[in-house]
Amino acid sequence: MRQLRTQKQLRDYLFSVPMLVVFAVLLVFALRAAWGSFGEFARAAEARAALQAELAALEEEKEELERTAVETPSRALEREAREKFGLARPGEEVIVIVDEGISPDGLVVSSPAPWWRRLLNWVINK
Repeated sequence: MRQLRTQKQLRDYLFSVPMLVVFAVLLVFALRAAWGSFGEFARAAEARAALQAELAALEEEKEELERTAVETPSRALEREAREKFGLARPGEEVIVIVDEGISPDGLVVSSPAPWWRRLLNWVINK
């Protein structure tokens, strides 16, 4: 009987309002710490992905530089002239693909304003 009374007192003590408040506060701190750890893990995963992408780009650049270094100097110069300046050998033709909205001289061409906007500007500026 004594053991049952001790168990009841312990249960009453553990489920009392002050102890429930203490448990709730401890639970909040534990959840906050876990959430913070999860946030750190997510940031570390994002940083790792960004670094892996940067590493892949750098390895690709390294391979390109190694290929360029292996080429003879005259071929490398010819390739640079073709890519940067659009030069061609005698008998070859250079084809330039132009995006819409860009004129051949490199200026951005805007589409004309609608008729009502031109009319409104004409009335206001007059």
